[in-house]
Amino acid sequence: MLTYIVSVAAAVAAISVLTADAHSWLECTDYDTATAGSATWDKKQCNGFARCGDRQMGAGFGVDTGFNAEKKTCQCAYGSDAGKNIPTATYTPGQRVCLAYPPKNHVADTCTGPYIPDNGVTITRTAVGATTDDFSGKSYAHLNGVHVNGVVDHKGFQNCPSFCSDKDKALCTMCFDLEADIAPGKYSFMWQWEFNAGQFYSTCWEAVVSGTARLVTSSAGGAPTKGPASTLWGSSAAPSSSSPAGTTNS
Repeated sequence: MLTYIVSVAAAVAAISVLTADAHSWLECTDYDTATAGSATWDKKQCNGFARCGDRQMGAGFGVDTGFNAEKKTCQCAYGSDAGKNIPTATYTPGQRVCLAYPPKNHVADTCTGPYIPDNGVTITRTAVGATTDDFSGKSYAHLNGVHVNGVVDHKGFQNCPSFCSDKDKALCTMCFDLEADIAPGKYSFMWQWEFNAGQFYSTCWEAVVSGTARLVTSSAGGAPTKGPASTLWGSSAAPSSSSPAGTTNS
């Protein structure tokens, strides 16, 4: 009986600690997992960045800069990052789009325990050419499956296969399929993660849709239907993926 009580107390304590200070954000809006894989972040395979993400892009993947937005609206208003030269993703109709983000310690795994919640991720977009943040244009189902709370399954937000190698900055990915008949033009998208019930973290980004429609032929969640990786970052302009001295992980 004493062992049972201690085990329950430990589980409750773990839940309290792990749910106290959650945060994350979407970092890359077009990540080429077909080239880079889904285990380790490769900045050269990122072909687009989130709105107002210039500081985050410069700091590096997963580095805490205050970019996380704990709210149900965008991290910044449409157009507020004009002139900041933030790379914008280009999508093709029918493309499997893959997104990349850091776990920030919020994954159920052998190195943490099973009691880390994930109440779902939604992906939505505006109508073509919209200049306001009305994301009622369309909703997309991501391909990571649904996480079961209390289970180590790496589904939903928790699709981070190398999580235990770096609980703060390991690579997490999530893919969704664009419709083949989406009209060409510029769109805004929103990625919204619900950690605890009613606790939302949102990231918005812009993307341009162009090119010829193609069908998604793979059912695998991690393989985009994208061509060769772009040279968006180049060899010298790529943001550092290392944390600067004095950065505190949370």
